[in-house]
Amino acid sequence: MNKMVREIIERLIDDDMVTRMAAKYEFLGKGEAAVPVLLTVLEKDEREVVRYWVYDVFGGLKTQAKDAVPIVLKSLIEDDSERVRAISPGVLLEISENFEDLVPVLLTAKNKDKSDRVQDL
Repeated sequence: MNKMVREIIERLIDDDMVTRMAAKYEFLGKGEAAVPVLLTVLEKDEREVVRYWVYDVFGGLKTQAKDAVPIVLKSLIEDDSERVRAISPGVLLEISENFEDLVPVLLTAKNKDKSDRVQDL
């Protein structure tokens, strides 16, 4: 991960909403080209806040982020963070080209995950 990407990621997780949104729009401006970069970020940075905001960017990219479907699906089932698990279905709805194929996995996750945030989906 290069220095520029690290700097944008640090702004993406900043406490200041304006700073976060500016960083998000930097990634959104790159469109589909941002997806491999963000997938690499997820491989190298294990912080929950990074996963959450990167997934938010994926959602904003819509189907341009379709290559992220496998990692978001995995997070829906396996992530330790309730917040990341809770955002995952909405992100999948935005990035998947065939959401109907995901319904069985979503139902399994909902039945398995007893956290209130996931149950409220």
